[in-house]
Amino acid sequence: MDRLTIRQYRIMLDALKLQNVDRDFYSHWVAYLSFAAKSTRKSGRGKSKPVYSTFKKFYDYEKEVDKAVNGTEKPKTDRFTGLAHYLHERAEEQEGS
Repeated sequence: MDRLTIRQYRIMLDALKLQNVDRDFYSHWVAYLSFAAKSTRKSGRGKSKPVYSTFKKFYDYEKEVDKAVNGTEKPKTDRFTGLAHYLHERAEEQEGS
């Protein structure tokens, strides 16, 4: 019989997550190398410096592995999150009155 146990399935799922992190790492590494020589910002008169001084500032591999293994991912918030929350509260207040 070719059946997986729950434990085997979870191990395979974790391996897939780590494989995805490695693939993303490689993609980011290639992008970093491609643009590292060109990406600069002004730092004084006629001077410029790289936007990302190290690769880790561009892509934090350890953080991505931690997110894949432990599921510790902070929810992303954008500038509209507070507005959506406010509008939702207002709608509930109007329904209640």
